[in-house]
Formats: sequence, structure tokens, C-alpha cells
Amino acid sequence: MKSVGRVLLAAFFCLVTGISSPLHAATWEDIVGTWSATYHPFLKVSGYFTDKSVSYGDVSFYNTFDLLGYENDNGRDRYYHGAFLIENGKKIIAELNRNEFLAVITEWIQENASRAGHTVTDLSYDIPIFKVSKWKINERNMSLGKVKVTLKGTVSAYVDGVYKTKKLSYKSIITFGPKISGDPRTWVD
Repeated sequence: MKSVGRVLLAAFFCLVTGISSPLHAATWEDIVGTWSATYHPFLKVSGYFTDKSVSYGDVSFYNTFDLLGYENDNGRDRYYHGAFLIENGKKIIAELNRNEFLAVITEWIQENASRAGHTVTDLSYDIPIFKVSKWKINERNMSLGKVKVTLKGTVSAYVDGVYKTKKLSYKSIITFGPKISGDPRTWVD
């Protein structure tokens, strides 16, 4: 009698929640396409500034193992190129193009310096930590979890003509919304 009750309870649960099939590991078809994303970046250059923002965009996954992050940061379009793998259908492992990412950080530093009345030139970096966390794939509704991008090190530059080296830290939490297209965004170099 208990097993019949469990079967009826499971059937009722499936009917109420709309789940009609058991959970399955994510496949390429589940992931490839364009997913909405919200970016929450935080950048700090010790002794100079701390800046954080919220911006919106998307991330496209291609069947060539490439990924393209798009962010509209207050009217400025930013793109991040990288590569990804699906681990056991449960997690995504990704890597971003370091040089391209540092070019975006350079723009951000120069914008903040300009707003404060400073000129920053000839930036160079020593970045021992540049990580992209794995993120989970929710098997129940095929949604993507949050991912964290972390960068730590130093930045050296001429600030108003004086050469300086300062600690640099960057962290961004990227929250994924629904898959908005089965097709990835057109590739942008």
C-alpha cells in the first residue's frame, strides 16, 4: 500500500510541477545558444578608486566550444571571448581571453582616472590570479547558475607622468536568466 501511495504522490507532484520526465544531464543542444545575463562587476585599484556597477547582456555558447559574452555597460558595448566545456552534463567550465579581458580593465581604469582629473598611460599588469568558476546547470529546468570571474595582481602605469604600481582586484558575479535563443549571437572579433 505504501508503494502505491508513493507512486500516486510522485504522479501528483509531476502533474503539479509540470515535470513529466526524469532529470537528465545537459547536452550540447541544451546549452548551445544565447542566454540572458546580468553582470555585477567590482574593480578596485588600491589607493585610487573602487567602482562597481550592474549591466545587462548575454552569453552565447557555440558548438565549436567557443563562448562570447556581451555586456552593455551604460551604453558601451563590451565583448569577452573564451572557450567552454560541459562537465558530465552538470557543470560548465570556461576560460576567458586574458589579454582581451585586461584591455577592458584598462579602459575602465582610464575612464575612472579621467573622471577624477588624472591621466593614466602605459598600463602593464602582473596578474597571478585570473579565474572563472565552474557553474552549475540546473537539470530540473535546464537553467544556468551563477559564475564568478576573479582577477588579482598589480597594475603599473604613469599617473600624471609619475610611474606607480598599485594592487588591483576585480570580481564579477554573472547571473544567468533564461535561454533567449537556440542560436548563438553573431560572432564579434
